[in-house]
This record gives sequence, structure tokens and C-alpha cells, in this order.
Amino acid sequence: MPMGIASVIAGSASSLQSFCEKPGPAWCATDFRAEIRLSRRARVYTRAARFSLEEVNGMRMLLRVSIPVEAGNAAAKAGTLGTTIEKILGDLKPEAAYFFADDSGQRSGSMVFDLKDPSEIPAVAEPWFLAFNAQVSLRPVMSPQDLAKAGPAISKATKEFVK
Repeated sequence: MPMGIASVIAGSASSLQSFCEKPGPAWCATDFRAEIRLSRRARVYTRAARFSLEEVNGMRMLLRVSIPVEAGNAAAKAGTLGTTIEKILGDLKPEAAYFFADDSGQRSGSMVFDLKDPSEIPAVAEPWFLAFNAQVSLRPVMSPQDLAKAGPAISKATKEFVK
């Protein structure tokens, strides 16, 4: 029976290495310095994306949305702003969601959720595009536990690349 990501997370660095070396579909992040930005026309831009993602049991993602003032005001006046956001969040099922006015004065939100497969990106972004003409960005994020597990890789990189 193939080792699941949950058993790898509960295990040690050696179990992670053996999980990543197993043949067949697996998820193994080699670099979390990735950012995916989606424009209104759903163009995808990546920066320093060096991770492999196959049959993902989940990658924690940060979704940031900014709703233009005009679109947000129109939805608020129509009485649909709250219900539309509730519907989108109901489908997304975020781990956490926070809403605020961003530095440009737009209604904005940050949500942490689990992305099971990259093919889910349109289902995550399109509701915001279509309902609010929103700007959307996605990026992988790590919990403190994930960062702690990355310690050996950080140490190795420091030894290899710091002169």
C-alpha cells in the first residue's frame, strides 16, 4: 500500500525522502518559492515555480482577492455582496478567511485552503472574477510545522550556497 502524505508528515525526514523516491504518482515539493497570479482574463503567471504536483493530497494555499470599489459597491447596493461571498466560501471551504480594506482601498480577503489538484485553480478563481471582476492571486504557504521540517534543507542550502 502506498505511503500517504499524512504518514509522511507524521514521520521523519527519512520517510519523506522515501515517499518522494517512490515510483508512480506522488507529491514532493522541492521548492515552495512559487507564486501564481491570475489576471481578469485568467492568464497564469508563475515566478520561481519549481515544485512537482501530482495526485496531490493537498497543498496549503493562500488566496488573496481584491474587489474593485465599483463592483463591490454595486453588489452591496444590490444586496448580493455578502451572500455571494458566502456561496464562494462555501464551495472553497477555507481553513481560515479574513477580510479587510487593502492599501488601494478595495474590499479584499485572504483565505487559506487546501488545493488538491492544479486543475482546481479555475474553480477557485473564476467565481471571484465573474461575480466581482476581482484581482486574484494564489501562492503556496507553509505552517510553522512545515517550516520546521524544512530546516534541514535550509541548512544544506546555507552550507552549499553561502560563501
